[in-house]
Amino acid sequence: LAREPEQYSKKFRYNQRREQRLLEEAGGLIRPMLELSSAEQAQIYADLFQRRWGFPATGKEHLAEVFGLLREFMIGSLIYLADQPLDQCRVHQRRGGSAAA
Repeated sequence: LAREPEQYSKKFRYNQRREQRLLEEAGGLIRPMLELSSAEQAQIYADLFQRRWGFPATGKEHLAEVFGLLREFMIGSLIYLADQPLDQCRVHQRRGGSAAA
């Protein structure tokens, strides 16, 4: 599913670099998922789920085990701003969009 960076258009790569630069200038950090333990991933997921939906994730007490079993499939990165994981709603709001997407 994921492409090599060279397979994306020049404009897309430029915009990605610009977005990353702006994030870093604002004090943000991009951290690969595999740098986090399964327990950390589960805690962050549960926190972001609670913030997004307003109720706890089903099976919250088993999330660390689930994330441990899925570890080899975890790809991507987590975006931090002010040392806190940034949820998608906040990213969208910062860009001037509506949080109710």
